[in-house]
Amino acid sequence: MKIIYKQILAIIALALLALAGNMLNVSLLFGLHFIFGSVAAMLAVKLLGLWPAVVVATVGGAYTWGLWGHPYAMVIFALEAVTVSVLYRRGLRNLVLADLVYWLVAGLWLVSLFYGGVLGLDAASTAIVALKQLLNGLFNALIAGILIKVIIWLYQDGSVNWLPKDIRLDELLFHVLLFLTLIAGATPVVMDSYTYKGQLEKTLAEELEGVLGETDERIKNQPNTRYILEGELVRHSTSAGVSGLTLINRSGEIIANVGVAESPKVDGKSLTSAPNLSVWIPDTGGSLMSRWKNGHYLYREPLSNLAGAELIVYKPAEPLIQKVELQRDKSFSFLAVMTLISVLISFVLSRVLTKPLQRLENISKQLPEHIRQNTLPELPTSKVHEYSNLTNSLKGMSDVLTETFSELDRMRANLEQEVVSRTRELKNTSTMLKNVVGASTEMAIVATDTEGVITLFNSGAENLLGYGSHKLVGKETPALFHLPSEINTRAGELSQQLGEKIEGFRVFTELALRDGSDAREWTFVTKHGEQIPVMLRVTPIHNESGELSGFLGIAEDVSERKRIENFKNEFISTVSHELRTPITSISGSIRLIASGHLGDVPEKMGRLLETAERNSKRLSLLINDLLDIEKIAAGKLDFDMKSMPLLPVIEQTIEENQSYGAERKVTLVLVCGESDINIVADELRLKQVMANLLSNAIKFSPVESEVIVDVASTEGKVTVSVLDKGPGVPAEFHDRIFHKFAQADSSDTRQVGGTGLGLAITKELITQMRGNINFETSQGEGTRFYFSLPVE
Repeated sequence: MKIIYKQILAIIALALLALAGNMLNVSLLFGLHFIFGSVAAMLAVKLLGLWPAVVVATVGGAYTWGLWGHPYAMVIFALEAVTVSVLYRRGLRNLVLADLVYWLVAGLWLVSLFYGGVLGLDAASTAIVALKQLLNGLFNALIAGILIKVIIWLYQDGSVNWLPKDIRLDELLFHVLLFLTLIAGATPVVMDSYTYKGQLEKTLAEELEGVLGETDERIKNQPNTRYILEGELVRHSTSAGVSGLTLINRSGEIIANVGVAESPKVDGKSLTSAPNLSVWIPDTGGSLMSRWKNGHYLYREPLSNLAGAELIVYKPAEPLIQKVELQRDKSFSFLAVMTLISVLISFVLSRVLTKPLQRLENISKQLPEHIRQNTLPELPTSKVHEYSNLTNSLKGMSDVLTETFSELDRMRANLEQEVVSRTRELKNTSTMLKNVVGASTEMAIVATDTEGVITLFNSGAENLLGYGSHKLVGKETPALFHLPSEINTRAGELSQQLGEKIEGFRVFTELALRDGSDAREWTFVTKHGEQIPVMLRVTPIHNESGELSGFLGIAEDVSERKRIENFKNEFISTVSHELRTPITSISGSIRLIASGHLGDVPEKMGRLLETAERNSKRLSLLINDLLDIEKIAAGKLDFDMKSMPLLPVIEQTIEENQSYGAERKVTLVLVCGESDINIVADELRLKQVMANLLSNAIKFSPVESEVIVDVASTEGKVTVSVLDKGPGVPAEFHDRIFHKFAQADSSDTRQVGGTGLGLAITKELITQMRGNINFETSQGEGTRFYFSLPVE
C-alpha cells in the first residue's frame, strides 16, 4: 500500500512537471519553439513504467490541446510514451534511440496524417512541423537520459530501489557525445538564423528611411500634405513595396494618411535589430506566424519643418517573413540532418569506445574457468593507449593467477597425497598405540578430560582395579578408586604448600600443571575393597593448538616393592639397634686402650688402635644415618621448630668442620651479605644438613682449594649455597643423587667413602622444615648445592 501511494505521488509530480514543461517554450528558430513536457514522460518511462508514462504524457499533452486548438499533439505524445516504454522494456535501454525509432516508424506519419490530412496544412508546413516534433522529442529524451544519470550519480548508494543501480558507460558516452555535438552544431545555426532576420530588418529600415527622407523634402516645398503623400505612395509602392504613409502630430493624432487602411496602426512592437523600426501584428487571424505575415513593418521619423510631427511609412511584413521562413526551413533541415548524423556518430563512437571494455568484461567472466583449466584467455587488443594498458594489466594478472592456481593445484595434489600418507601413518600409529595401551597389562593407564571424567581405561587398569572400562569411561572420575582420607590429607598438604585452597580433582593435577608432571605414591581401592599401593605419575595432555585437553595417569603396582622396602627397613632397624650398643662399647674400649691408662701402648699397636677407632666412628655414623632414615620412613623424626638467627648456626657448623677441612687441606670460607636473617627451623637438624653438605664438599674438593658457603636472602626466603671445586656430578647420576644409598661411584675401588644416605637425609630434613634443596654442577669445575628456607 505504501509503495502504491508513493507511485501515485510520483505520477502526480511528473504530470505537473510535464504541464510546466509544455508551458515553458524556448524559441529555437523563427516561428519554431521547443516545449519540454515529454522530458517528464521519458523520466516516467525510465522510473515508473508504461502506464504511468502514458498518464504523464497525456496530462502534459492536454496543454497543447488548449494552446493549439486540436488534440492531435496530445495523441502523438501519448503514443510516443507507449512506444518508448515498450521498446525500453524489450531491451532498448537508450531513451534517445527508442524515441528515434518511434518518430521514424510512426511519429512522422502521424504528424503527416493529422496536420496535413486533417488540419489541411501544406506539405512544406507539415514537413517542418514533423521535423520540429522529431527534434524536440529527441532533445527531450536526451535531457531525460542525462537527468537520470545525474540523479544516479548523486543519490544512488545501493539502497535506492527505484533508481537503476549504476550507469552504463556506453549510454553515458552516447549522451555526452550527442549533447556536446548538438550544442556545438546547433548554436551557430540558430545564431545565424536570427542574424539573418536582423540583417533583413536592418536593410528594410534603411530602405524605408530613404522613402521618408524624400517625402520630407517634398512636404517642405508643397503645403498640400495629402497630395504629396499620395504621390509618394504611388511612386514608392512599386519600387519599395510601400503600402502606406501617415503623418501624425505631437499628440499622435493623424494629420494625413494614405494607403494601408482607413484606420492605420501607428503603434507597433519595437525591434532591436534597427532603430525606429517596429512591427504591427493583428490580434486575430490564426497562428503567430500567420498573423505576422498579415502585419506591417512601421518606420517613423520626425518631420523637419513641423515641430513634434512624425512621418510613418508602412510596408507589408509578408515578403520579409517569406525570406526568413525560407532561410529558417533551410537551417532547420540542416539541423535535423545534423541531429540524425550526430545520433548515428554518437552511437557508433560510444560502441567503438566501449567495445574493448565489453570484450574484457566478457573475458573476465570466463577468467575463473580459464584459470581453473590452467589456460590463458585470449585478451582483445586496442589502439587506445589506456585500453591497451588495461588489457596488459589484466593479462599480467591472469598470468599470475593462472600460475598461482597451477601451483595451488600442485600443492593440493601433494597435500592430498600427504594427507593420505599421514592418515595411514596416524591410523597405524593409533592402532599401534591402542595395541600398546591394551597390551600394557602391568601398568594401569587412565586418561581424563579437564573436568576429571575418565576417557580412557586400559586393560591394565581393569586387571588392577577390577572395573570394566565401559562402566567408567565418560561416567566416573578417578576419585572412585582413591581413599577419601588420602585425598583430603593431600589437599591439606598442597593448600599449605601452595598458599591457596586445593580441592577436588585439582589434588591430582595441580602440581602436574605447574611442573609438567607429578609422581607420588597413592593407595588404589579395587572394586572389591582391596587397597593397593601404586606409584602414580600424572601429566597434562595438550591438543595441537597447545590448549589443555585432559590428563594422563600411569599407575604402577608397588605392593611388592613396598614389601621389600619394609623388609629392608625392618632389617636395617634390627641391625642398627643390635649393633649400636656393641659398637659404642668397642669404640669406648679402643679409646681407653689408646689413651694409655691400661699401660703403655707400643707404636705399632697405637697405629692399629687409631685405625680401629676411626672405623668405629664411621660405623657409628652409619648406624646413626640408618636410624635417621628409619625414623623418617616411619614419620617419627621429631623437629623442634623455633625462631632463630641463621648466621650463628652457619658459623658454628663451619667451625665444627674446620678440623676435617684441615685434614684434607681444604679451606672453608663464609660469604654473607646480610647478618640479620631470622628463620624458623630445628637448629640441630639444620646443623646436620650443613654438616652433610660441608663434609661432601670437603671430600670431593682437591687439595689446597676452598669450599665457599654463600648466604643470600631474596623475596621472602634465604638461600644457603655450598660450592666446591671438585670433579662435578656425572650426568647419569643427576636423577638419583638424592636417593637412599645412591653413590656416583659405587664400586669396591672408589676413592671417596660414604654410605650414600647423607643427601637423602638432607633432602628429607629440608623438606620437613618447609624448604627445598637442589644442585648445579659443571663437569670438572665443581658443584653447588643450595637449599632455601622461608625468612621469618
